[in-house]
Amino acid sequence: MKYTRGNIENVNISELLDYKINITSESNRRGSDKFFDGKPNCSGYNINKRIRDGMTVSEYQAMIRNNFSSNDPQFSQTKHLKYDIKQGHIELFN
Repeated sequence: MKYTRGNIENVNISELLDYKINITSESNRRGSDKFFDGKPNCSGYNINKRIRDGMTVSEYQAMIRNNFSSNDPQFSQTKHLKYDIKQGHIELFN
């Protein structure tokens, strides 16, 4: 199964931990210089600096936990990934 902008809306990404990320286009997100607990803010811009083609959803979520503060209001292990899928920048496949 492949998840793209056309079929991701009602999917719980946390149930797709073994699925791999396929970066299909570059995201044009902008970032800020805010920090929480000494870590950069959990914005799509900062996340996209660390994401790589072929990483699993589980690896993606670990990257979020390890690099961004859970005290940041933007902190989420799924919303930024789902947003980029909806925008057509990423697809998930198994």
